[in-house]
Order: sequence, then structure tokens, then C-alpha cells
Amino acid sequence: MDLILPVKVGDAIETRSFDRGYRGAWFRGKLTDMCIRDGHLECQVEYIDYPDEKRRWNRLYKVPPKCRNQKAGQNREIMLRPPFPQWCWENDIPEHWPQMDVVAVVSSPWKVGDLIDWWYKDCFWTGKIIELLGEDKVKIICPEKPIGEGGCWAADTKDLRPALDWPLLKGWTAPLSQAF
Repeated sequence: MDLILPVKVGDAIETRSFDRGYRGAWFRGKLTDMCIRDGHLECQVEYIDYPDEKRRWNRLYKVPPKCRNQKAGQNREIMLRPPFPQWCWENDIPEHWPQMDVVAVVSSPWKVGDLIDWWYKDCFWTGKIIELLGEDKVKIICPEKPIGEGGCWAADTKDLRPALDWPLLKGWTAPLSQAF
């Protein structure tokens, strides 16, 4: 099967890490190169929020640390995706929205159990809201090691966006599970 990515060199993207200290975080970047090495598609990224970070080659798919003892090729996860789509609350849909391929509309204010991405330390961390701390603050929990860095955090709601998955063949989707 031929693999066709909906991004090309020069496009904005997001890329994820399984590196210690940043496990599960999504980083904004620009795709600077692609190649096939040892039968795997690899991508090189320039990080928008980490301009001094050295460019490295990363495989499009990687096996998460929790799955390393399983058969090769099983449980691989995509490490690169298009930039996060524009999103808004259902009651705040702009009258004149720019022409876009994908728009996410969220139906209600944040609530306990929502999966979110939290902007912190210049990247987005996936988590789940576990408590409402007021009108503009929530308490979130991030997935534990080896998938994430773990921990509970107080977060400003202005720093949240809905968590979305991006399977290559399906595009942007709501996560199937609310459990980590």
C-alpha cells in the first residue's frame, strides 16, 4: 500500500515525542525534509517553539515504550500530524469563518472527564480534566510513564484545547476512550 501524507515539505505540522521529560507532548513545527530509510518513512522537523533544537530524523511511526516487548510492528503510533484544526465552542461559531478543510466544534464548556491538550512549556500535553477549580481553572491529570510524564496540574482554561486523534487514514477524530 502506498502511503500518501496530507503534508509536504515546508508545511506546518505537529510532532510528538516519547523522549524522557516530554513523553506524550505535541510540538508545533515545520516539516523540513522526508526520506525512506530502512523501509521506514522518516521526517525532519524544525521546531517553532524550540528554535535552538537540533533537527533530527524521526520515523513517522514509532512503538511506544509500553509496547516495546510486543511483536515488531504492532501498536505503532503516528508521530507527526497536520497542524491542529481551528476550533470553537458551539455557541461561539463565527459568522464569517475562514475557508478551512477541518473545523472542530465543541458542544459544551469544559467538564470533568474531558480529554484535553494543555499548552505548557511551549508544547501541548494530553491530559484529562479531573476537577473544576473555578470559572477559568481546572485540575488535569496527565498519563503516567511510559506514555506520559504523569502528574496533576492546575491549568488555566485559556491554555486548553480539545484532544483530538489523527489516524492517517481517518483524519481528525474525537478520541475513542476517556481512560488513560
